[in-house]
Amino acid sequence: MRDLGFSWMAISQMLSVNVRTLYNHRIQLGLVDYGTFNNISNVDLDHLITEILTHTPGSGESYISGSLRGRGIRVQRWRVRERLRIVDPVGKALRRRRAIQRRVYNVTVPNQVWHIDTNHKLNPWGFVFHGGVDGYSRCITYMRCCTDNRASTAMQLFQSAVDLFGLPQRVRGDAGSENIDIARFMIEHRGPNRGSFMVGRSVHNQRIERLWGELNRVVSAYFKDLFLFMENVGILDSTDPFHIRALHHVYLPRINRSVDEFVNQWNHHSLRTMENNSRCSCGLLECCNFLSITDRSVKCTSDIVFTITSS
Repeated sequence: MRDLGFSWMAISQMLSVNVRTLYNHRIQLGLVDYGTFNNISNVDLDHLITEILTHTPGSGESYISGSLRGRGIRVQRWRVRERLRIVDPVGKALRRRRAIQRRVYNVTVPNQVWHIDTNHKLNPWGFVFHGGVDGYSRCITYMRCCTDNRASTAMQLFQSAVDLFGLPQRVRGDAGSENIDIARFMIEHRGPNRGSFMVGRSVHNQRIERLWGELNRVVSAYFKDLFLFMENVGILDSTDPFHIRALHHVYLPRINRSVDEFVNQWNHHSLRTMENNSRCSCGLLECCNFLSITDRSVKCTSDIVFTITSS
């Protein structure tokens, strides 16, 4: 819990244990207090920031701070800002833009609604991103770049996320055929006629669309520009299946390394609207607060619900 940024007072409240008792146990067990910042030199910090930018060139100071926190490194925000200005001055200037106003969205507890979708920004070269995000904490439950858009692929990724985070009460997605297995799974395990799988247009699936916007900026834009450059200089022909197969063999692992880095940044960077907690810590905090609550009603609006007949 300290690794997620919680104070000892917050941990004591979550566990219903006196803060002094926690302190005594920490002394007895010889646990290191992670509340202090790491003593890391500017050279080493520059090296880490450069490594992060190699995988996610569009990352700003917030995402880089989250990536460092995910690696167990605590550094003052002003130091990250200062080193980033030196390491990536052009990128810092390009990231300045006007904030987008979005609709107010409210979900009361983690795992109440997951938002899932696919991203086709790199589809001209046969790459498809599959992703899901928790509606409350905005924690990425799964994200992977694949070379197909099949329902079995989406279901496999969803099942892995369920094994890790638990089964959500409801899932929100679009009516694409890639979601049919997930819809069937949710209706079988959560029941019919309750909005177990809610369907609507992707452009209205706010949580996941916000996530795709960041993925496109931080990860996809770099590879899109790279592939277009390769086509322009004549070393890649996107109409040749052998070229595409070779491209998948070389770049799919690289893209997924960038995706893993992006997920680490997204899930661990602090949020101003959540008292500077990360998405992971927000989800854990609410799970502790609502541990005795097994289900909470969600009012389904005009979303359509899949109706699946057993064959």
